[in-house]
Amino acid sequence: MKALSITMLAAGLFIASCSKTETTEPYGNTQDGMRVTQVWASGNVDGTMQTYYNAQLRELSYRKYSPEGSLTALQQGVANSIYRYNGSIANATSHDNTAFTPVLSADPHDATLYREVIIVFNEGHAPQQFLKAETILDAAQGHDPAVTLIPVQTVYRISPMSMQPHVSASRD
Repeated sequence: MKALSITMLAAGLFIASCSKTETTEPYGNTQDGMRVTQVWASGNVDGTMQTYYNAQLRELSYRKYSPEGSLTALQQGVANSIYRYNGSIANATSHDNTAFTPVLSADPHDATLYREVIIVFNEGHAPQQFLKAETILDAAQGHDPAVTLIPVQTVYRISPMSMQPHVSASRD
């Protein structure tokens, strides 16, 4: 499948509806200790991403579950969240727009499965980079919440690439 993907890329073709083969792979224990199996769809892209956890920027590897695998994981109970914003945010120092860096609700050394939660900035509130999940949850509360949180049916398996944080952040 990898050779097929490389060939398609070299030809400049992107086929969104390519056939998928599925394999099952164990992905861990649920909160109650039950062993569950994940269905992976070929064509899902593994990669790395930077995320914040507790105001520390970390480089992590990830794999996005197939829709079937996400549904299975959600039915088993995924308690952690990866908060994402699909727009850009203003960079105060360069006045350019930069991409929002996702924020994790749990330490990636202690948890592996994360449900995607989309952040929508409400009218009158400028998009900003959050550094902690608690700050995001606080921003969604109150009389005039800055954000609305939308949980989606997507699950990621996230693993640390190293035991140390990538960079420390100084603001929150």
